Amino acid sequence: RVIGLHALDPAAVTIERRDGKVTYAYTENGRPRRYAAAEVIDLAFMLKSDGLTARSPLVTNAEVIGLAQAVTKYAAAWFRNGGVPPFAVTGPFQTAGALDAAAKDFDRAVREASAKKKQALVMPAGFDVKSLGGDAEKAQMIEAQRFVVEQIARIYGLPPVFLQDLTNGTLNNVEQQDLQLTKHVIRPWAKQFEDEMNLKLFGW
Repeated sequence: RVIGLHALDPAAVTIERRDGKVTYAYTENGRPRRYAAAEVIDLAFMLKSDGLTARSPLVTNAEVIGLAQAVTKYAAAWFRNGGVPPFAVTGPFQTAGALDAAAKDFDRAVREASAKKKQALVMPAGFDVKSLGGDAEKAQMIEAQRFVVEQIARIYGLPPVFLQDLTNGTLNNVEQQDLQLTKHVIRPWAKQFEDEMNLKLFGW
């Protein structure tokens, strides 16, 4: 007879198969315990080929999540600088002192233009400015962020609209994606949970 349910930390559980029987080794407060399979309600996500352990979706898809973080950091750095990337000034510099003075003048001019929201810089004749940073449009930050959202949606089997991506959303297909979420994501999980409860709690 079931008295109560107690949550186990998955990180502290080791699943083993001994003599054809699955057991759960668990360490809590420094005390080891071993549970039989009938005592544990196990809802595995992304089960491995051994049939015992599961893969972490975060660890398995670390590259995708890393890309999302990298795009966010790059965008933050870009707009923190007012959208102005680093520049190189080329021109007929005669001495190192002239080069240093020109660099300081240009840096001051850029800061002043950014502060006063000027749309143009005045350059002496014969000098040229070349960008060293990436172009926001060429970097395709928006496309990269959209790709990351789609990848994360694939990992968890979610329609993109549930991650606030309405790029291709319409009134009709959003309703269909509601049905898709219910049929292909929630229903399998609900059935797995129901089967585990029936087997472990009621013995059906």
